[in-house]
Amino acid sequence: MGFLTSIFKSFVKTSKIEREMSSQKCDLEKTFIYGNFLTQEELFYEPRKIALTEIENIGREPEMTEFESAFLCGLIKKFKPKKILEVGIAAGGTSAIILKCLDMIKLHQANLISVDLNRQFYKNIEKESGFLADQVKINGDIKHTKILGKYLPEIIETIGCDIDFFVLDTVHFLPGELLDFPVALPFLSENCIFCLHDFAYHIGKPNGFSNQLLYDTIVADKIINYGPSKENIFFPNIAAARLNSDTRKYIYYYFNAFSMPWKYMPKETELNIYNNFYKKYYKDIAFIFDLCCKANKKSMAQQQAQQQKDKKIINKILFDYFVNKYKQHQYMLCNIDFEYDKNMNWIALNISYDRKVHYEVYITSRQKIGIALHMASKYYNSYYDIFIKNQLLCSLTDFKPVIECKKYTVVYYMCDIKDIDTGVYILHFLITNTINDLYGIAGDNIKALLM
Repeated sequence: MGFLTSIFKSFVKTSKIEREMSSQKCDLEKTFIYGNFLTQEELFYEPRKIALTEIENIGREPEMTEFESAFLCGLIKKFKPKKILEVGIAAGGTSAIILKCLDMIKLHQANLISVDLNRQFYKNIEKESGFLADQVKINGDIKHTKILGKYLPEIIETIGCDIDFFVLDTVHFLPGELLDFPVALPFLSENCIFCLHDFAYHIGKPNGFSNQLLYDTIVADKIINYGPSKENIFFPNIAAARLNSDTRKYIYYYFNAFSMPWKYMPKETELNIYNNFYKKYYKDIAFIFDLCCKANKKSMAQQQAQQQKDKKIINKILFDYFVNKYKQHQYMLCNIDFEYDKNMNWIALNISYDRKVHYEVYITSRQKIGIALHMASKYYNSYYDIFIKNQLLCSLTDFKPVIECKKYTVVYYMCDIKDIDTGVYILHFLITNTINDLYGIAGDNIKALLM
């Protein structure tokens, strides 16, 4: 009996511990699932609507959607910042909306500083970056400063401290935005609102994860609206965070994120500017950035070497493939007369290149041959130069298109060639030029072989 009693007591004790652990587990899960990051911030749509009536319409500007602009303006309306830093401004559509928002909520003493490395708008170099912000109508007391052509570490000390709202929207590929957040951090107020656009850029773009990485690495009170309402939810492309005392405390973990594979390698001068800044403001951990730079340089060099090897292999495959294709085409060309004698009717000789270009050769009589050309519209300009503007072809033929149809993004040309020998010569010309233009180095090799 004593043995059974001890087993029963052990069972009761174990069950009690399991119940306690289960209870703790449920509490932990509840905290995790319903943490304070599941917010529903007020959306403020009006500033964008009004600003768009005052600025020039240039297509996809502003680059934020209506929802994203409303999220940004909602945060400005709620937290009422006095000093806003915006890094990455493009044409200035978002700058214009921010200025209009400040005006509407009567923050007339606010200061917006807009920074961009590009002096010219990257989609139209005839325009200055941020030019749309100059077109919006605002109260004259709101101060707006544009700083163009400088890296953020070069001018952040001039901008100064007490930045209480920070908008970041630049490259979206590593190292990208990851470089600029620690530059701004020493100059941000303790509870600064940090707003990050293209937060979901990696969806559909496998290498565009820099902003998600940045956001997940900083320690702060996260602010995410999963859609405009609980009834209409989606994964947002904009997010925010309210900095706290732990943001600077755990910046070490942020620097480790630089070890992730970079999409591009900044210029050496740019890396030095950022590295020197980190050494000044993050003395104990700046070496991590230096290590990550060296690791990524080595990795990229290895990738480029492998790509060159792969390119040579691909070119060899293309070379062999198209030499064989060319021999087949020569065989068909040499048998045009033979086919004509057999059929005495129109003959369609089809020559196709991976659906990019397609020829049809028609023989109407021993003195006349027609060549019809089909091509995808994106290849139209280069082939127009080859066929229509070539002086040699024009001297041999009356090479004028008799049919032009752009239906289904295909351009269709047809010309009459006066004799079959000239037709065979021109068809040789078309084939060799097609191979050369479509297949680069492999095409050059084939053309050299044929000459």
